[in-house]
Amino acid sequence: MRKKTICLVGQQKGGSGKTTFTDILNATCEAGGNETLVVDVDDGNSGYIRRCGQGSALSLSWAQPAGGASTWIDSHLTGKDVVLFDLGANLFASGTAVTQFLAEVFSDLRASGARIIFFAVASTNSPGTGRLIMDMRNDFGSLGEVRIVETNIDGSGAFPREIHTLGLPRVQVAHIDPGIQAARLLKELPLLEALENPPAGYELAMALYAQRLVEFAKQETVSDIAGTEGVARIQRLARNAPSENAIVPCLAKADNSSIQSKCAFMTAFFELCEINQSDHEAVYRAAIAMLAARERHLT
Repeated sequence: MRKKTICLVGQQKGGSGKTTFTDILNATCEAGGNETLVVDVDDGNSGYIRRCGQGSALSLSWAQPAGGASTWIDSHLTGKDVVLFDLGANLFASGTAVTQFLAEVFSDLRASGARIIFFAVASTNSPGTGRLIMDMRNDFGSLGEVRIVETNIDGSGAFPREIHTLGLPRVQVAHIDPGIQAARLLKELPLLEALENPPAGYELAMALYAQRLVEFAKQETVSDIAGTEGVARIQRLARNAPSENAIVPCLAKADNSSIQSKCAFMTAFFELCEINQSDHEAVYRAAIAMLAARERHLT
């Protein structure tokens, strides 16, 4: 019998990649055959439900009063292997009623033998992350594990230096091009369903998303929650991804034709670079081919 794992995903700032992390961790767990549940604890934005559709998560209001934790657990968490709480921005500092309710839920779950992991999301666009992580470590370290999630939102990799000195396990979320993310959002479905049923005309973009998910799922700090069984399933969804790492800046460049033309241009460019420069005729032919590929890409 699997030990129930409870994951809490928190950040004090919106737009830091918190819901994206919840989305991909849930997909990885589902791919591995886990019974999962996402609890969307965000009155203002409800980011997970807006992204994945009604019925994709259980909504928990910030006005939820204390008391009744055991009944709530029995009603909603029975039979679940992994439960992910997507916490609204700055929830723990808000002082709202639900914080006491959650404290009771987590205490009851811990007493029943559940494993509890707090994920502090550190993003490249969120100053002050180090303080959040230290607060979570100090406040919740006795209740469960604390891990750092490095979400490379803008692709810069510029995370606060202090998060590397805290001695906590880290999970890395690679940069996902805006165009690929926009293609993913064309369908209001949980990520694994969206990857298995991609929007028509955007199959390559979703294969590229699956490619990112494979690398995410292989991390030990992920596989010890989701297992390793789902990696092969995700790899199958990524099998049609282009070999060239084409940048997809927006939805207009995320359709199959645009990605194929960009990859063709990149291939032609690399072939030009590999030609012996003393062979002027070969260089000329390759340059013409590259310019033609570039023209098709820009058209």
